[in-house]
Amino acid sequence: MATVPVRVKSPRERERLIFTAASIAAALVVVAGFSRTYYLKELFGTPQLSPLVHLHGLLFSSWVVLFIVQAWLVSSRRTRLHMKLGIAGFLLAVTMIIVGTLTAVTAARLGHAPPGAPPPLIFFVIPFFDMVVFTILIAAGFLFRRHTDYHKRIMVVATLGLLTAAFGRLTIIFLGSGKPMLAMAGTTLLLIGIVIWDSHLHRRLHPAFAWAGALLVLSYPTRFLVAQTGAWMHFARWITG
Repeated sequence: MATVPVRVKSPRERERLIFTAASIAAALVVVAGFSRTYYLKELFGTPQLSPLVHLHGLLFSSWVVLFIVQAWLVSSRRTRLHMKLGIAGFLLAVTMIIVGTLTAVTAARLGHAPPGAPPPLIFFVIPFFDMVVFTILIAAGFLFRRHTDYHKRIMVVATLGLLTAAFGRLTIIFLGSGKPMLAMAGTTLLLIGIVIWDSHLHRRLHPAFAWAGALLVLSYPTRFLVAQTGAWMHFARWITG
């Protein structure tokens, strides 16, 4: 009786699966986290959003969509189009940094913070550092754009770093109040899962995941330490004044 040969996926194909899975996971977290306050807000009757917040949501949603498209293009071996879209992605990232920072500053100035979160000027350290870390990783991703193994891993970490806000919204949905530490833990666990998967495939921890992941994860306790200093409060009052 003839047997049908089973095709074993190559390491490169399995690697593409990792980054495709990462992009889909990011999209699911974002949609779930912001479903009530953004994507499906009309169904839940949540407060109206300002034009700036709408722009912020549109830009960050576009980034997640672009991240999925880019992962698909790589898995489909359409690298030329991937590189062309990368230019648009870089411009989008720069716009996100500007608008994201303005949104965080405006929220702190107006005294807005999620339910159960620290006071606005202290909570402001979280989105502000989100933008700082994102800026560093985007700059690194641009510099390493010709080194694809580094570039794609840096971009994964940069995108996962944006999920903290979405995880924070999930804590509000399920626990009734914002839990910044739990939100950061959610991002960290997702990152660790992807890094372990990638490291198991290649039998080593890739340097890009090592330093980019460390930058993101270590930024979390750093934020809490910085927020307790007089220098931070002086800066927060100055920039929101």
